[in-house]
Amino acid sequence: MGSGQGALAASIFNARARYTGVDINRPLQDYVNGLADCGLMVDCVKEMPTHKVHTSGPRSKAENMANQEVPLFLGLCAVKIK
Repeated sequence: MGSGQGALAASIFNARARYTGVDINRPLQDYVNGLADCGLMVDCVKEMPTHKVHTSGPRSKAENMANQEVPLFLGLCAVKIK
């Protein structure tokens, strides 16, 4: 992975401790190759969709369909290669 690709910009600020973050989408090969570079092997993968339901708005139907079809989170389990 190139310089800065692994960085996730996030900050907690003001009295209400509001969270802001930056989402960075990368190809799966970046994650798998990054683990391999560290001597790890992917043991299992789990795609996790969101269960959020939009009930109003002009795009709620499309957003609900996208939430079912496109996983929001990816879980990777990796093991150290002996």
